[in-house]
Amino acid sequence: MERLKNIRRKGNQMEVRRRADGKYGYFPLDTPIPALEQFRDMQLGTVAHTFGADILRYAETYKHRPSYKHVIGVLGLFAETLGRDRHRNTITDTEIEAMITDWTAADVSAATIRKRRGILHAFFRKVNGPKGHNPVTGTTNPKAPKPEARGLSMDQVRLILEDMFASSKKSRRQSLAKIRARIIAWSGIPPGILRQLGPRDWSPVTRRVKIPPRLKGAGVEARSLELCDEAVAAFQDLQEAGGFGHFGIKAVNRAVQRAARRVAAREGFMLPDGFRLYDLRHSYLSHVYKVTRDLATVSRLALHAENSTVSRRYTMGVHEDVDRAAIAAVNASFSVAQRDAFRVHRGKAAKVGTGANCGKKLWKKNATALKSTG
Repeated sequence: MERLKNIRRKGNQMEVRRRADGKYGYFPLDTPIPALEQFRDMQLGTVAHTFGADILRYAETYKHRPSYKHVIGVLGLFAETLGRDRHRNTITDTEIEAMITDWTAADVSAATIRKRRGILHAFFRKVNGPKGHNPVTGTTNPKAPKPEARGLSMDQVRLILEDMFASSKKSRRQSLAKIRARIIAWSGIPPGILRQLGPRDWSPVTRRVKIPPRLKGAGVEARSLELCDEAVAAFQDLQEAGGFGHFGIKAVNRAVQRAARRVAAREGFMLPDGFRLYDLRHSYLSHVYKVTRDLATVSRLALHAENSTVSRRYTMGVHEDVDRAAIAAVNASFSVAQRDAFRVHRGKAAKVGTGANCGKKLWKKNATALKSTG
């Protein structure tokens, strides 16, 4: 007689075994299907057709995103407070507003609250449709914080990189951490993108690296990024060390932070609050804006979507340098002869007379002088 799987006899009745999340339950063969599904959902910490179950289904469609764990964690935070075993459409804007108020009172940053609120808004928009029930729309969205200058000068960045594992007796992991930090500092490539790259994604001949599509935010198509000399050297070192592929970002971040604190104490400069690995990218892109004065170029090198306003954060802290260079370029654009002619005729025109027409006479004389010396 053929043995049936997941079926057993207990006393005078037959039972079927159901497995969910590593746990087993035995039910009579005539148990209704909804009861079996309820057991499965309960083992997963939720009941079918509830807010918690909707989060699990939403999670399945979100698995391909890099921010998957963060998004599901935030939705779990809402489910824990609002209740996971209720229908999603019973959630009100008043309840969500109370959570936002509590976070504000607990000194949670406005940026964090905005992100959490945005994640819940996207959830309701996905499961209920753009025009469906969305209680988040009736809540307060905290004012966006003003972007702060987080970049260091590239001279300071160079000192930090040199300080990382300065000893010649360093492990392979330490050497790779330093190389990866160099790539981020001299190319602006985000750490999450860097660990997706392989040896075939870059070429020392063309001095370019192929960047895969970015799913963050509005999404960005695949691009080819030009590399500076320092970045090319870092990529060559990474290839020779066989360091392409996935790596732990937190370990590299800790190494950069330790080196930054040592260098800042030794050289006597201030680090931005919460300085981290990602700030090497900020420093590079701020430097690009400083030397090019072109926000569109910064946006492309930052791998941002076209017309993205996020790129403006890299202009913070370098406005004075850019303005000073711009005025110097304006001054240099006028020839010496033009400036001398303007000064001479301005002095003569000042003696022409006074009154309402004095300015007009001055303008005409200066314009004529500039044309004759052009």
